[in-house]
Amino acid sequence: MGLPQGGPVIARLIDGAVILESVDLAVRRAQALVRQYATVADSVADELIRDRRAAADHE
Repeated sequence: MGLPQGGPVIARLIDGAVILESVDLAVRRAQALVRQYATVADSVADELIRDRRAAADHE
C-alpha cells in the first residue's frame, strides 16, 4: 500500500470511499494545490511581511 507500518495516516472520504494516504503524500498534495493559486513572483512570506509593514505604516 505504500503506507509506513505503524505511522500516521490521513483518511478522506471521497464519493463514499475511504482513502488512506501517508502524511507525506497529503502534504505534497496540499502543496500542489496551493501552487496552483500562488503567485510566481512573490513568496508567501514576502507577501506577509509586506502586508504587515503596510498595516504598521497606517497605525
